Amino acid sequence: MDWLIDLGNTRLKWAALGDDGVASAMTALAHGDDDFALRWQATLAHASAGDRVWLAAVAPPSLRDAVEASLQARGLHVETVQVRSDCGGLRLGYADPA
Repeated sequence: MDWLIDLGNTRLKWAALGDDGVASAMTALAHGDDDFALRWQATLAHASAGDRVWLAAVAPPSLRDAVEASLQARGLHVETVQVRSDCGGLRLGYADPA
C-alpha cells in the first residue's frame, strides 16, 4: 500500500492510497500535542513493512528527520517529494514553499 503524508507547520496529515489510485479520508495529528509521539506510533501500526510512503514536508528539518526515521524503522520505503510553489494548476499559499 502507498501512504501520502503531508508534514506541515502544525499538523501531520496522512491518507492511504488504494491500488485504484483513490486516497482514503485524510487524518491529522497536531505535532505540538503532548501525546503526538504516542499517537503517531499507533498510526504507524496500520502500515506494513514494504509499504511506500510519499512524504512532503514544510515542518522544521528536525521533525521531518524524526518522522522519516520512524517510517524507515517500520520498514517503510520513504519517497520524499519536493514542495513547489505551483504544480498541476495548484498554487501554494506560502510565500516560501520550503
